[in-house]
Amino acid sequence: MTVNDDWLDPFEEEESVPGPSPAVERLRRRRRRSQPLLPWWLLAIGGVVVVLAIVLLWVWAAKAMKESKEPPTIAVTPTFTYVLPTVTLVPTDVLTPLPPTNTPIPATPAPPAEITVGSWVKVVGTGDAQLSFRAGPGLENVRLKIVGDGAVLKVLDGPHESDGYTWWRLEEYVDGQAGVVGWAADGFLVPTSAP
Repeated sequence: MTVNDDWLDPFEEEESVPGPSPAVERLRRRRRRSQPLLPWWLLAIGGVVVVLAIVLLWVWAAKAMKESKEPPTIAVTPTFTYVLPTVTLVPTDVLTPLPPTNTPIPATPAPPAEITVGSWVKVVGTGDAQLSFRAGPGLENVRLKIVGDGAVLKVLDGPHESDGYTWWRLEEYVDGQAGVVGWAADGFLVPTSAP
């Protein structure tokens, strides 16, 4: 019996072709392991796509939240109800007007024409300078206080001539209470009625 060995021939030829040496095979395996599975530019594009997807999802979620916070618009249509007032007449007593009475108005006392002891004076026209209250008649005396326009003062003593001015001893009244007593020149004083 003869054996047909034709079908084995191709395998034998392959085995007879010399293959790479085992050292070359190891080098090829190492290179395959050290190379990345994907090229670097493909990884970069994938990363950009992932970042863009995250940003788009975030924008979409923010917009959805904003839209959900806005209250719904409700159309309101006013309706009017007409109410007619009713008038009820009630009889009233007839009042007879009284004749007017002449009630005398008390006369305001006229201020005195000149400054005298026991009268009242008002400070006027001092402007920014204001009126100085001094310890005695004359410019060399100590200034006790400065009195502004509109102050009403009672005359206690005077007149006394000094430094070319006529001086009066005055008492200040604040809210009806006696206050500082001092001397002042009459250039800014006018007679007035009691407060």
